[in-house]
Amino acid sequence: MNGSKPDSALLSLPATSSTRSIGFNTLIVAFAGHLIAWTGYVAIHISDESFYLPQPWVISLSGFLLAVVAAFCAVIIGQALPRRFRPWFMIISLIVLIGSGISEIVGLVFYSIDTPLNGVVDIVANSLAVLPFIGELAYPFVLSGVIVWAVRVASTELQTTPRTRIVSGRGDPGFATTAFVIYALTLVIGIAVAMFLIVTFFAPVASISDEGWDTEFIWLTAAGIVGAIGLTGVLRRLSTTPMSTTVSTTLATLSLFALVFAHQLSSLSVAQAVYYDSTGIGGTLVWVFAAFMFPLTAVLFLLMALIIKIRSRHGWTRTSSGHL
Repeated sequence: MNGSKPDSALLSLPATSSTRSIGFNTLIVAFAGHLIAWTGYVAIHISDESFYLPQPWVISLSGFLLAVVAAFCAVIIGQALPRRFRPWFMIISLIVLIGSGISEIVGLVFYSIDTPLNGVVDIVANSLAVLPFIGELAYPFVLSGVIVWAVRVASTELQTTPRTRIVSGRGDPGFATTAFVIYALTLVIGIAVAMFLIVTFFAPVASISDEGWDTEFIWLTAAGIVGAIGLTGVLRRLSTTPMSTTVSTTLATLSLFALVFAHQLSSLSVAQAVYYDSTGIGGTLVWVFAAFMFPLTAVLFLLMALIIKIRSRHGWTRTSSGHL
């Protein structure tokens, strides 16, 4: 209205030789792979700590392999970072994720073998035992920040791609709208499942210790994974929408925290499904916090995304009619 051009700072980056796009399809598959592999690792980690399991070597090796897969997917996502930041993200991912997997092997050796080195192994095992908690509670902040950045880089590539090179209908507004609706519905499903089960959890007639809540925790794990994927897709579909710096910053902040809590909800819920109050630091209270914060931040993000989408469409229609 005042002649100024809206800023799309959220999802617009300068093209540099040190920044590259890994493609959104690669990003979303790698993110889904990380979430699934990490929740699988957490389930094995809690089972290994809480129960006597047959064939412990098989269980520990499975946990290690899942941690390696989670780290591999995270490193793929990190390729979107500027060159100077990639090694640091890779180091953090390898220490936290693969270190968590190694803790399964070291712990098994420590409890299975009586050697003069037990004192040294004990120190190493106790140090590595902290890593799974870091992976559950702190690492999601790092990875979610990289996800938001990676979406920005992918959108920059799309914005700078000539129209003649856009294939498969991806430059068509109808395709973009359909994709936005699909991802938004995916996010809504994740939010709805989480909110329904959280209300059930706190209902007077239900109790966390009631038989059958293992299944509900598995559904909450799935809700966190599905919600994170849907939210990433919605963020991607908004990537080329012009918006002010304030709006873009607010949207980026909401998406960051919603992704963090979705990540935490999935891993903490599967931990609760395996063994009640097994989430470690804070116990059930940590799970309760993540369970509340995911739908809260995700709903705020979705409402803001819908408002931006509606205003953008209205503005485009008004501009188009002005040229007629």
